[in-house]
Amino acid sequence: MTKRKKKKQKSLQPVASKSERLEFAETKVDEESITDEWGARIFTDVTKHSFLDIPHVNPKQRDGDIYEVLSVRVTSAGVLAIVKRENEPVAYRLPDDYTGWAQQIIHYAQEGIDLLPDTIEFGYDVIQNRYYAKIRILHS
Repeated sequence: MTKRKKKKQKSLQPVASKSERLEFAETKVDEESITDEWGARIFTDVTKHSFLDIPHVNPKQRDGDIYEVLSVRVTSAGVLAIVKRENEPVAYRLPDDYTGWAQQIIHYAQEGIDLLPDTIEFGYDVIQNRYYAKIRILHS
């Protein structure tokens, strides 16, 4: 794997940031939610979030869906991805199968390698029977 340059962009969620940036801006919206530093509403009950739409694909025939992912969080109730939709940040749940992927993103961030925000392809490979996430480089 090639080493990526550190991005000089908005710092990420505490679970996807360098350890010295673990304190981050959250604003309490009401008794059941906060707004994170990206502006996404995060419910304290993570199960209130919708799942990100992840297509079942035969990778020989088509790619998965591509999303601009701003950050990820791992909670005791599951994995959240903050995704930019129509220029607005929205928190979505990810299947538990993405826990390891999210933890790797977090680990890299703690080591100073910020992989997010970036464009990520999500899919469920019907041949290998597994979920996947790939950083995509889109050509202009």
